[in-house]
Amino acid sequence: VRWTSDLGKCVDASPLLVIPIPDKSSALVYIGSHSHVIQAIGLHSGKVKWRRRLAGRIESSACVSKCGNFIVVGCYNGLVYVLQNSNGDVHWAFPTEDAVKSSP
Repeated sequence: VRWTSDLGKCVDASPLLVIPIPDKSSALVYIGSHSHVIQAIGLHSGKVKWRRRLAGRIESSACVSKCGNFIVVGCYNGLVYVLQNSNGDVHWAFPTEDAVKSSP
């Protein structure tokens, strides 16, 4: 095991791995948990790039936008969040009518 990261509670979803081309050294892992937290973690270093607490637990895997600038993740509070990949800030959120338990 090269590194671990404590998200506070259980993780139900698979991590999202993004390996940019041609700079594979900046690969990131995105993982969310029942603690309402999603993190962007350097694949090679294990260093947390950013950490964002959302308003509900995360049970689904995130996805990355085609341009690579945004991470999209559903939340148990009924919102689908679009986060800025650079810092994890919420770009916008879309209200659904119920909990989001599946990947976007």
